[in-house]
Amino acid sequence: MKGQFLPSFIIVVVLARDWLQVEKAESVLLEIKRLIDNRTDVTSEQFVTDVKRLSDEFYVHLPHNNKHRAVIARKQVIASKQQLCQVCIYVLLITTLIAGIGIVESASRKQRLFHQESGGG
Repeated sequence: MKGQFLPSFIIVVVLARDWLQVEKAESVLLEIKRLIDNRTDVTSEQFVTDVKRLSDEFYVHLPHNNKHRAVIARKQVIASKQQLCQVCIYVLLITTLIAGIGIVESASRKQRLFHQESGGG
């Protein structure tokens, strides 16, 4: 399982370029959880149709695991997908922070160069 997680995870991080995608994916997971919690008959056609539709929607927001897109119909799978969303959020946060630091460092470097070129010491 772990060997399959890393390549799938890398694809998710590359494709999940903004917070909104991850937020929407998490929202879909909550809808699936509510559906499971409120179900009266797990074999009903409507339940199966709704879970498949929501699972597909989840993969639209957070594309990964293209070889086998599981229908998200168990709480254990929901928990796993929620962890994936959290990791994506952490990676997006770190990437944003690093980009911000890079911008600040770049501006600081430009300011020092300008200061040196203008004879300011």
